[in-house]
Amino acid sequence: MNNKRLLFFGLMAFLSAAFISCIKQEEVDRETVLEATPDPIVAGGWRKMGGFMNQELSHMDWMFAIGDKAYFSFSYMPDVPWIDLASNFWEYNPATNKFSPRANIPDFDCCGTMFVINNKGYFKKGDIFIAYDPQSDSWSPQAAMPDTATFKFSGGAFSIGNSAYCLGGYNVYDGGLYVDFMYEYQQESNQWIQKEAFGFWGNHYSTVRRGPYLTIGQKAYEMAISSDLTYYFMAEYDRATDRYRSLSECPFYDLYPGDWGYVLQGRFHVLAGRGSQTDPIQIISYDPETEQWELSDGPPGGDISLVRDAFSLSNGKAYTVLFNIETKKLDIWEYNP
Repeated sequence: MNNKRLLFFGLMAFLSAAFISCIKQEEVDRETVLEATPDPIVAGGWRKMGGFMNQELSHMDWMFAIGDKAYFSFSYMPDVPWIDLASNFWEYNPATNKFSPRANIPDFDCCGTMFVINNKGYFKKGDIFIAYDPQSDSWSPQAAMPDTATFKFSGGAFSIGNSAYCLGGYNVYDGGLYVDFMYEYQQESNQWIQKEAFGFWGNHYSTVRRGPYLTIGQKAYEMAISSDLTYYFMAEYDRATDRYRSLSECPFYDLYPGDWGYVLQGRFHVLAGRGSQTDPIQIISYDPETEQWELSDGPPGGDISLVRDAFSLSNGKAYTVLFNIETKKLDIWEYNP
């Protein structure tokens, strides 16, 4: 009798778990959108390319742009184990407006730092440092930074010529301290060279952010914030002199300049306006030649979207990636000059 009771209750528990699992699966939109029909081109404005992927099933972690394509990493959501994406790394081609799976990222991790040198993409976090070659669709390990402990999380990076420059970071091994340092990674020799740590660069909060650090010619720029968090200004690194300097103050502090930006037509552009869910998305532009600031409209949808990234491609266009709170998709918008 006891065995029959145990068998009965065991069967009920199994059926209940299966029923709950089915309900949970039905509650989640299981469609992963990989291809879409874009809106008509808007000259001097933004057009929506489509709503892609599915953030309920896979979470976008980081991305970089190479040539005329963009590459995205996605991590699987732990509460939806029945989903099996073809890869954790995807190529987005705006010419076909389609996402295609590419070689899985080995030793995948989120919240690292990425940069591009000569049509190869790099991902760095702690001891992990790997390079992606789109021609062979393959990842390969690279020389580890000597002082990886100080670059464990959220360091910034930019590329000039055949080198990348990694600076700042959040040291999880030493009480969560922000650090001020700089290393140059030389692609040809696959070596790291320690550079002078400029106190100016490390004395403001933006050093621990992802950026944006954007390169124009032989100089790199960052939308920096003062140490007392009261104003933004443009900071410039000149490779020829190996020095930093502060430039003009940004007049649009109250618009919440963000961590995402792009370079287009020789100008630095950063997305702003996500201080609250009702703010419109706006573009703050900076011209390094004139040191002048301008403000323009960004893509619509700021009331239902969260900015996830921005990039420009060799096709002469800029793109923003927005997380649509209502559809749970990644809305990609294209700017046509």
